Amino acid sequence: MNIDAPYLTVDIQRKELVSRLGDCRAFTFQITDEKENLEQGNFVINPNAGLYNDDKARSAVNEGVLIGYPYSLHENEAAFFRQGKFITAQEPQGGFYRLYYMFNFVLATGVTATIEQEALASELTIRFSPYRSDGNYSNSDTYPVVSEIHSVSGIYTVDLPIDVLKNNVSGDNMYYLQIVDSKGNTIKDEYFIFIPYIP
Repeated sequence: MNIDAPYLTVDIQRKELVSRLGDCRAFTFQITDEKENLEQGNFVINPNAGLYNDDKARSAVNEGVLIGYPYSLHENEAAFFRQGKFITAQEPQGGFYRLYYMFNFVLATGVTATIEQEALASELTIRFSPYRSDGNYSNSDTYPVVSEIHSVSGIYTVDLPIDVLKNNVSGDNMYYLQIVDSKGNTIKDEYFIFIPYIP
C-alpha cells in the first residue's frame, strides 16, 4: 500500500491469477476494512489490440462495427462487420465480457466541435430491442444499454447487454439498435444477430 497516495496498489502476477482462477481475463475484486466496509470493483487483462492494426476494422468504424472482448486469455478480441443488413457476432467458447458497437459520430452527425458533440450525445435516446420484421418498435421492449461519446476521436460507443444476449438461446437472436436525437431524427440504426456459444 502506498501511504503517500490515496489509493491502494497490489502487485498480482498474471501466472498466479491463471493458476488460481483459470483461463479468465475479467475479474471482480472486493476489499474490506476492519469495520467491514466494502469496496468493490472490476479489472480486466486487456486482450491483444490487434483490431487497431487491422485496416478493415479501422475503416469499418466509419460505418459501424461490433467489437467483442473475450473472457478467455487464449482468445483475441473480435471485430464483426455488416454483411448485408445484419452484423452477425458469433460468441466464442469462453464467451464475451464486453460487446460494443462503435461508429464515427462525426460522419453520422456532421458535428465536428468537441463541445457540440458532447451536447448532442447527452440528449440522444438509444433503443436496443428484439428485431421486428414489421418495424414496429416500442419503448417497452427495449433493453438497457450504456453509451459514450469519445469526442477527441469522434467515436461513439454503445455497450450491448451481453448477459441478455447470451441468455436468449431460445429466441431468434436478432436485434435492432436505433439512436435518435431530441427532435426524433435517426443518427444511427443497426441490425444485429448474436449467436450464443452452445457446447
